[in-house]
Amino acid sequence: MGMLTYTFRLYPTKAQERALLDMFERCRVLYNAALQERRDGFKRGIKINRKIQEHELTEIKNTENSGYNEIHTHILQDVITRLDLAFKSFFRRVKSGEKPGYPRFRSFGMYNSFKLKDIKHNNGFSIVAGGKRIKVSGIGKIKVKMHRAMHGAMRQAIIKLDGDNHWCVKIICDNQKQPEIIKIPKKPVGIDIGIKTLLACSDGTIFENIKPLKQLEDRLAKAQRALSRKQCGSNRRKTQKLIVAKIHTKIRNIREDYLHKVSRIIVDRYDFVGLEDLNVKEMIESSTGKSLTKGICDIAPSSFIIKTLYKAGNAGILCLLVDPKNTSKKCSCCGNIKKELKLSDRIYKCEKCGLIMDRDLNAAKNILSLALKKFWDCLQSQEFGARAEPAQMEFARSPYPNAL
Repeated sequence: MGMLTYTFRLYPTKAQERALLDMFERCRVLYNAALQERRDGFKRGIKINRKIQEHELTEIKNTENSGYNEIHTHILQDVITRLDLAFKSFFRRVKSGEKPGYPRFRSFGMYNSFKLKDIKHNNGFSIVAGGKRIKVSGIGKIKVKMHRAMHGAMRQAIIKLDGDNHWCVKIICDNQKQPEIIKIPKKPVGIDIGIKTLLACSDGTIFENIKPLKQLEDRLAKAQRALSRKQCGSNRRKTQKLIVAKIHTKIRNIREDYLHKVSRIIVDRYDFVGLEDLNVKEMIESSTGKSLTKGICDIAPSSFIIKTLYKAGNAGILCLLVDPKNTSKKCSCCGNIKKELKLSDRIYKCEKCGLIMDRDLNAAKNILSLALKKFWDCLQSQEFGARAEPAQMEFARSPYPNAL
């Protein structure tokens, strides 16, 4: 069972905003104190883990005038959990030979969210006033704009202050919409994610790349230059920093809105989707030139894949990820692999069979072929188990997966 996160805007009063900021500050102080305790314990040869520090929270809450007795226990436990995750990531990077990045102390203003981890039984969090307000332990009833209905049981809630000074609540719910039967694909599609065009579908459909960063790049550069001229710690720098944050938020919102719309169109139009299993981090590291790196980040391929996967899962549509190796170099007609293919070559020409086709369309057809073959193999091995129809085995024995 998966999870779905619903994000809603919050409109706290001035008093509630001060209370939330005060809670953030106390969580930041607790985080730094827990980090210092771990550092000191390591120097003395004493192992201090999450369980030990969580036990110490009872003593902290019972201390008079500490300010922590009014904060919900789950919020304080989340602080310790975050620190523990930071150390686990640090040790993982050390083990894998990456740049370690030892956990750092949080400076003032660098702690901007807290989590309530068990809201199913209204533990520290509840929705009141017919969905117009949320009740948070230690804060009160905060006005909320719940613009859509939620599905599934509520599990966790995160109160967050964005970089552009907008408050929001993220409610995590159980994703209970699970398809019981895998249907035989009647309208399958393979999708190639690119930079010149965002998506190229195997049936010839093209989704343009709107380039949200490029739309506001000049405005962002101007604001960042103005920020660099402001004196550190001044009020004018704080004001300009907020302006830069708002431009970044606008770019993100444009991108997220477009990706949501495109992924919805894909799921509504097709009943089987094949996507590339892209390693975006490796793509960025191996990219040649700043413009290519910026282009990859601007399209946010991982975000599109995640959105398509969960939308397809909710709709009962199968979405499979395939290995992207040679999908651009391979001929979708004869299977010949082209030895040299530059990024500037937008037309694919096969030396063996003479196929001439748009490069992205050829890749999309190869992706569809691989996805259908993967589906066929899963059916033969009965990997889908009881969720597969009896008619699936007839499909598995048919030549359809390779008949493109």
